[in-house]
Amino acid sequence: MAMDSDRSAPPPGAVRLPLCAGLLALAVAGWAEDAKSVTLKPQELPGRDVLTPIAVREGWVPSDDGKTMVRAAQVPAVSRGLVWARELNFKGSTSLTIGEADIALTAAGPGSLSMAVGGGKPVLLKALLDGWQTVPVPISKKAKLMLALPHGTMSSRSGATISYHNAGVAVGKLDGDTVLLYDDTCDGVYGAGDAISINSGFVYAAMPEMVAGRKGVWQVGEIAEDGGKAAFTQVGDPAGKLLVKYAAPAGEGHVHLRGGKVAVFAAGPGKDPVMALPGDYALQYGVLLNQKRELISAIIPGRSKPVTLAADGNATVAYGAPFRFEFTAQKVKEKFVISPGSIRIYGAADEQYIGFLFKPAPTVLVNGKKVGSFGFG
Repeated sequence: MAMDSDRSAPPPGAVRLPLCAGLLALAVAGWAEDAKSVTLKPQELPGRDVLTPIAVREGWVPSDDGKTMVRAAQVPAVSRGLVWARELNFKGSTSLTIGEADIALTAAGPGSLSMAVGGGKPVLLKALLDGWQTVPVPISKKAKLMLALPHGTMSSRSGATISYHNAGVAVGKLDGDTVLLYDDTCDGVYGAGDAISINSGFVYAAMPEMVAGRKGVWQVGEIAEDGGKAAFTQVGDPAGKLLVKYAAPAGEGHVHLRGGKVAVFAAGPGKDPVMALPGDYALQYGVLLNQKRELISAIIPGRSKPVTLAADGNATVAYGAPFRFEFTAQKVKEKFVISPGSIRIYGAADEQYIGFLFKPAPTVLVNGKKVGSFGFG
């Protein structure tokens, strides 16, 4: 995407994200006669803690033991959320441009942040438990982008570090399935660099060539840059049924699996299978939510293995409970000491859970006897 040559260059430290016009072709399906056109409407994300490709791609790195994924600084903190990867680092004030909106952010004091759009009067943003309020920003004459500021730290010495992302999603229906398109690049334009989810809304995948639905496999076609329409063409190749189900006493899991060119999503307990092309399907990542649909943990492949789906066949991926805790410990005098860094949590499919938030901390039993409790996250 080219920079807008009619606009002046942004000042040092500013971020310019241009708004384009027209349609972006994502696959050969396009607007063909056999393609199904889906109308999508803007909504807010279902929760602040959603997992998108940029969080996985830029925010998570392998740990020293190579077995887990951790944030660049620490295990993902539940209070900060997972959509935090885009950050602005500045002293005093900075600016960014999204579409046609020039946004100025000023660190007004300890924990205080003000925003001005298009040279207008600065408005002091409401501080939340972590971060600041979500603000609707007009990025063109017809469109607004919900700009979330989920986290920030301010220091008189080092300055301010503020994360931001798009808090909106385009939602529509495809033959009974819910399609959610997410502007992961946060530039006000839907395109090949963005993300999609089917029936979940909490876990997104980089735009794939095909997605699995409950009634068929769909090839992703053209998507309008404003997110208002998308084209999908049903694939006629033989497909099997893939059931991804989550088991636990409470809460719900949301995961993304990939098999070749097909992206699979599963939400909640997973009662209905999806149609998918033959091949091996492997867990990519996911989230675990509590009964209030708040983030409890992130899910990574861990030791899980791909499941093979045959043409016209059936396959099942069962994850979640029973959970298995692994850790190293030693007895020091009369105390049972667990090394916090050694704790690993695995599920039924050998998937791994990281950044787990315990409420309350679980009790540790050895040979049926209570020896203490621990928690981490």
